[in-house]
Amino acid sequence: MTLTELLTKGKQILEGKKIGFSIQAVETGWVWKNNRAVMEQYAFRQKAINAPAQADISCEFLGVPLKVPVVMSAMTMPIPAMADDGLLQVARGLKEAGSLMWTGTPIPKDIAALLETGVPLVVSAKPYAQREKLLAEIEQAQEQGAAMISLEVDAGQGTKIQDQPMATGCAPLSLEELKQIRGLVKGKLIMKGVLSAHDIELCLQAGADALVASNHGAHTIDYLPHPFQVAGELTQALAGRAPLVMDGGFRRGTDVLKGLALGADLVGLGRPILYALAAGGAEGVCDLVSQIGAELARTMTMLGAANLDGIGESCVMKL
Repeated sequence: MTLTELLTKGKQILEGKKIGFSIQAVETGWVWKNNRAVMEQYAFRQKAINAPAQADISCEFLGVPLKVPVVMSAMTMPIPAMADDGLLQVARGLKEAGSLMWTGTPIPKDIAALLETGVPLVVSAKPYAQREKLLAEIEQAQEQGAAMISLEVDAGQGTKIQDQPMATGCAPLSLEELKQIRGLVKGKLIMKGVLSAHDIELCLQAGADALVASNHGAHTIDYLPHPFQVAGELTQALAGRAPLVMDGGFRRGTDVLKGLALGADLVGLGRPILYALAAGGAEGVCDLVSQIGAELARTMTMLGAANLDGIGESCVMKL
């Protein structure tokens, strides 16, 4: 299937199921609508003369080599409800595409089985008010072999879809608690959900190895900006001290290129992974990432970028 077919068919299938509720947005839905509106405010500066014939889109994230700068956004629910082996299908598809898997909550019970596929894996945890539960989940993930842990610092009030609370029993984390968790995590610690210089600085003080700029798939609070709208503030505060991942409304290779141009090292896909799984299983997930990567490489050449280092803010213009 083409990328358009994967996205269209998968969305139709998912919306036709009870679990399709999970892809809706918090309260008014403004965040979701704003994501695409912001994405479409940017166009490209073409450099057709002396353009490279092809582009290299391979990269590295925290020492892990990837074929594409496109990864799965933190997510577990609703994948197991879509198929009994849904998480394994996603893992196999991402492995084949040379990408990275990022689970969310609830943390999968069999992390070891996902790792056995060979896919690089980040395991994400929510800031439960019962901190003992949070720390225990991190320990259990590490015991199963997880070498990269992600902490959802933006989920201090849990999550919400439309008017219905979803992940509950959470509480905001303090800087001292972030430092405590840093001491517990033996491998890489990624802090997810930063949209301000304030949070960037505190995450770095706590020892974050990487950061994720995200409005949490429109599932935390309404009226959060898209990462592009605060990209300048974030990259200035970050000053190259750690890798930055962005997610929120990315659908095509051209969207990914815009994210990379505005300061992202990687771009995350949430709903598109679900659509691809619904439409084509593991093969669909692989095709999704591979085709987005191909679109990215094709567009890069016409902007004069032979590799990811050639992508910068000069590649885009705000309309």
